[in-house]
Amino acid sequence: MTNYRHGQMINLIDEMNSPLLAVEPQRCVLVRHRNGECLRCAAVCTTGAISLGEEGIVVSPEKCIGCGTCASACPTGCLTAANPTDEELFGAVEAALAENEGRVAIACERAFAMASGNRMKRDSCDATAPSFVPGKIAGATSDGRPLVGVVCLGRVDESLLVEATARGARSIQLISGPCESCPHRCGGALSDEIIVSAETLLAALGTPSPIDRIRLQHASDTREILRLRPTASAQDDTNAVNAATMADVSENCLSESGYPVAPPTGESQQDSREPQFAHVQADGTLPHFVPERRLRLFNSLKALGTPAAPTVTTRLWGQVTIDTELCRSCRMCTVFCPTGALTIHHNMTDVWQALGDKNTRVVAQIAPAVRVAIGEAFGLPKGENSMGKVVAALHRMGFDEVFDTAYTADLTIMEESAEFLERVKAGANLPLMTSCCPAWVKFVENEYPEFKENISTCRSPQAMFSAILKDYYRDEANAKGKKTVVVSVMPCTAKKMEAERKESYTHEEKDTDYVLTTTELIRMIDAHGINFEALPSESCDMPFGIGSGGGVIFGTTGGVTEAVLRRLIEGHDPATLRAIAECGARGDEGIKEFSVPYNGLDVKICVASGLANARKVLESVKSGEKEYHFIEVMACPGGCVMGGGQPVYGTKVRRAETRTKGLYEADGGMAIKKSNENPLMDVFYNGYFKGKAHELLHNPHE
Repeated sequence: MTNYRHGQMINLIDEMNSPLLAVEPQRCVLVRHRNGECLRCAAVCTTGAISLGEEGIVVSPEKCIGCGTCASACPTGCLTAANPTDEELFGAVEAALAENEGRVAIACERAFAMASGNRMKRDSCDATAPSFVPGKIAGATSDGRPLVGVVCLGRVDESLLVEATARGARSIQLISGPCESCPHRCGGALSDEIIVSAETLLAALGTPSPIDRIRLQHASDTREILRLRPTASAQDDTNAVNAATMADVSENCLSESGYPVAPPTGESQQDSREPQFAHVQADGTLPHFVPERRLRLFNSLKALGTPAAPTVTTRLWGQVTIDTELCRSCRMCTVFCPTGALTIHHNMTDVWQALGDKNTRVVAQIAPAVRVAIGEAFGLPKGENSMGKVVAALHRMGFDEVFDTAYTADLTIMEESAEFLERVKAGANLPLMTSCCPAWVKFVENEYPEFKENISTCRSPQAMFSAILKDYYRDEANAKGKKTVVVSVMPCTAKKMEAERKESYTHEEKDTDYVLTTTELIRMIDAHGINFEALPSESCDMPFGIGSGGGVIFGTTGGVTEAVLRRLIEGHDPATLRAIAECGARGDEGIKEFSVPYNGLDVKICVASGLANARKVLESVKSGEKEYHFIEVMACPGGCVMGGGQPVYGTKVRRAETRTKGLYEADGGMAIKKSNENPLMDVFYNGYFKGKAHELLHNPHE
């Protein structure tokens, strides 16, 4: 017996792989998510081969008898029974249905043993009946139903029961010995759950259930009900009668769904990569799949007709209710969902359609964090600044103008620093809390409404830019007869939520038409056939094509604070900028506290990333334990560089480190470091937008 700690689960399931049980490690929840807690296989294991000890998973592979109950319990299809295989069992059942006009009986090994006059050992399921071979027609019931054997009824899942019904089964008897005294009683309990689940699904379709559960108590009664065949040899090929047709059904369904068809039983289905936690795909999610059994089930349900019930809850899937008020739109649920059941709404189709309309001007803004994450999807060094290539790619895709959101990050600093000084002077609504992160703003609104007035009235850089662009092209001279569609490329799915908020409408017109995450843009670049790595760098378009280094570092936690300090503190010489950089805003700590002297005031500052840390900060302020003048919060640990819309390669720590370093390096290569020194600031305040700053850049408090 071997102990396995949680992080070694992949080694565990590799050891479990045997002729009796096929294993696909990358499907296991514990491999897919290091914080997973699923132990359904251990809970139903009929021999105790899988269990959980005080120090982690405990496995005794030698105890496995191949009953297949764990495969029925596994929610992700990680385990596949091979005693018999699904194809063998489905084939035997279909042959039985054809043999006796839609009637079949499936019996467990204990029922066979009782019928043959033998007794089972307490620690194993012995094949004591000479005719018993799992997955074969091994006899008949007293009323003539062909009898198919399985080690345990827990092996028979919903896909078999519903598919048999869809194929015209009039009667399906599930026969077992007395499960309560069976050493493998947990398989019988699972079988009861499966039957309820299958009957619930059939009822939802208005289909009468043909399933009949029979528990045999006495050997004499058993021998009257079950008539065993002398040997199994004459039936060796019975299971192959219709196995191909059964497999065809699921293959068709797989093909239609867009998922790859699994290789035939016996071929390797395991990932050849070295054992580790599952890799995230280019779209930012784990590899998604629908287990073959579930696909068979879906196909069979479809064949049975239209559901009469709008919703159904079974052991296979429940009903997920998302509280839109509490949801922060961070997308982490879609990243770690083990089956791909949760997906994010994408806007790629809408953007393609807009790009194809000659009467539509499509403009894009690119968030600072995107430039240091997108390149790794195309083989570039992690954290490399790929802004120039992103601009070039968007131009080739048909975008009319491409801008850097760092421009409105500079505007945010101008407005937010002014707002901060006004509040300090008035001594009201302190601490000032940043408003750049919509997930954080929603968190405060829903859970700490008493701090709502502390949130800056400034719109986020995305919202500011979109409002400016719509206003600029609302002017007939600038519009030139075209409709304008604003697309923002963001590292965060919460930006999609922000674009729908009422605050993101100006003059009753939606400011941001579509939000693309970094991973969506990656897919669009691939679809367009662009060789991203070979693209030359191109600059953003004017009149909004310049941003400062202070705007660029918005993408990492502490960046907003540092940019504000650059704005407020006089001087832009290297020594001053170095002192600001070293004051305490930088670093990967979840909560950073420091103070900065400014005009005789010791400004107390807190920088937090991750909503768990944000909660700690707010609770400390609420209780009076802490007192701050300025609080910056990013909902994602590490800031926007780690947003839920970013590609996910390598470890979390490594991603944060390389991307943050990339932003600071990008800042270091820029001539303009301070937002107030961006020449476009004067153009904004004294040019076309003169007198419109508050309308376009601020949200009114309710």
